Amino acid sequence: MSEQKIILIPLDRLDFAPQVRKRFDEEELSRLAQSIAALGVQQPIQVRPAAAGRFVVLNGERRCRSSSLAGLTAVPAQVIEGALEAAEIIERQLAVNHLHVDLSPVEVARGIDRLLKEPNRTAAAVAMSQGTSPATISRLLALLRLPAAIQERIEEGAIGASFAAELAKIDDPAEQLRLADEAASGRLTRDGLVALARDRGNAGKSKAGRRNRSAGRKRTTPEGSSSEDPQLRVTLTLGDSRSITLAGPGLSNIDTLIEWLTELLGEARKARSQNLGLSTFTRILRDRADAPPSPSQARGA
Repeated sequence: MSEQKIILIPLDRLDFAPQVRKRFDEEELSRLAQSIAALGVQQPIQVRPAAAGRFVVLNGERRCRSSSLAGLTAVPAQVIEGALEAAEIIERQLAVNHLHVDLSPVEVARGIDRLLKEPNRTAAAVAMSQGTSPATISRLLALLRLPAAIQERIEEGAIGASFAAELAKIDDPAEQLRLADEAASGRLTRDGLVALARDRGNAGKSKAGRRNRSAGRKRTTPEGSSSEDPQLRVTLTLGDSRSITLAGPGLSNIDTLIEWLTELLGEARKARSQNLGLSTFTRILRDRADAPPSPSQARGA
């Protein structure tokens, strides 16, 4: 287990490890510098020893930059001795940055992506360490598949995270960019994007239905999905004669698949804790889906 002590370290003896945060707002740095000039550094940075009397900054690059602007030559630092895994460093950076100035969704996604590349780090473990759900982790990682121009707009705050998550469900990069332009100009909201995707899905189903009626039968792929609209129905074969079939609007990519399965897993675990049988569990889900919306849901609240 690592030991920790706090000492005052000259700024010119500090080196910076790769950080989760990539963008530093100059105005925010200036405001923090004014606070540091008046009150000092209120929370020590975190470092680990390096060669030749130097230290590597694990958390606190923003405080170091602002301290330099404030005219300080040294900062208080918590020295972390002993072994520290790369995954633990990233987890510390994600957690500490959330306590100060929030990371952009893309920066969080990049940090999570780095975490998942470390040994023994699963989406479930990362979600637990960050106090979130695997479905949220999946939605964040989907942002990294968006074009770089859209990621930059997310970091600048021109496009919201919830809109970007819906945008990531669209496969066409050109269409993604067009819709991102509409969002940045205020012409398209997240709800508007969801409605647009739903209308397109309904139009696709109607068109497929007309083709099916004219053909007199419905063709299916070897996996059991509709050849006219394979994105709305998918059968997952697990081996040993086991399979799971999912169907519904919006089932067009792996992220949606993970989100649906995660939701189902949560419901199943809740049912198990209540000692419900499988038939009772499936009936409850069916009855819930068939129930009419509440007055608040009907109003869109």
